[in-house]
Amino acid sequence: MGKYKTFRMDELFSHFVRGKIHSADMLPEGNKYFYVGAKKKENGVMKRCGYNEELISKGNCMVFIANGEGSVGYCNYMDRDFYASGDLVLAYGDFLDKYIALYLATYLDLERPKYSFGRKYGKYVKSTTIPLPVNLDEKPDWKGIREFVKNEVIPNLPERSRLIWGGYLKKEPILSKRLELSDRRWGWFEIGDKRLFRIEKGKRLTKADMIDGDIPYIGAIDSNNGVSAFIANDKFLHSPNTITVSYNGSIAEAFYQNKEYWATDDVNVLYPLFSLNKYIAMFLTTILHNEKYRFNYGRKWKKELMEISKIMLPIDSSGNPDWQFMEDYIKSLPYSSNI
Repeated sequence: MGKYKTFRMDELFSHFVRGKIHSADMLPEGNKYFYVGAKKKENGVMKRCGYNEELISKGNCMVFIANGEGSVGYCNYMDRDFYASGDLVLAYGDFLDKYIALYLATYLDLERPKYSFGRKYGKYVKSTTIPLPVNLDEKPDWKGIREFVKNEVIPNLPERSRLIWGGYLKKEPILSKRLELSDRRWGWFEIGDKRLFRIEKGKRLTKADMIDGDIPYIGAIDSNNGVSAFIANDKFLHSPNTITVSYNGSIAEAFYQNKEYWATDDVNVLYPLFSLNKYIAMFLTTILHNEKYRFNYGRKWKKELMEISKIMLPIDSSGNPDWQFMEDYIKSLPYSSNI
């Protein structure tokens, strides 16, 4: 693309609105619509809800995160109708689609360092500027941007991302019957309960001692399934079909590991004392991640504390964890056939 010109957001988008949800209590029960909050990961999706015409926001918009811990200054894109937190600013324009949104979000995320709790993004969204390629009329070259993303960006994404963008993932669930979390009673269990997990602490490995290889090295990070490097060191490896949970750094980031791996000493490894599979693991990692708000740099989730920490799980008629329900619930979700 050739010539570029700088544009303000209010020169590009026709209108801006705030999200309508100011309390989770406002959300209707259900599973059809997303509730999007002030977070960058998972495209900001917090939960699924029912329908309320007065509270729902139209899709095909850029979602600017105007407030929120760690995410203020970032933006996402929503292609469908959804519920938006009041911490979000939604921007609409006739030119927008998922390809142009990917291009814009990549540039706009570079604005993130300018904002914090002390300097909110909300009142600066309209005046934020971005350089864009222009056509002969000095207007944004949306067609050129769209073709650039399709031909230069998408083909270079990881395989799974290419499948998502190409619409090749199966939306159908494994199980046709839709299950609800309210279908079962729930009970509290200590993570170190003899019916749940045996917990081991990871081992420290310095960068100087790392040998390049193909063994996943699991660190206390919040992305890439916890993999921060690939090594050949094989002295202190953990078994596959286990769950890693960081207790320092990105605390309470939980991931299922299906290969042999090394875990850093900022990570606890949960060895199941029941028959774990990837579907149950997905259910449990979500539950464990929801404990994140309890911890910070001053209160780490160390092994001893994790063992006695309690999580709530669905239970069967005997009061034991209902592993089959957890598996079936995940299998009943859209796109579960791709797990």
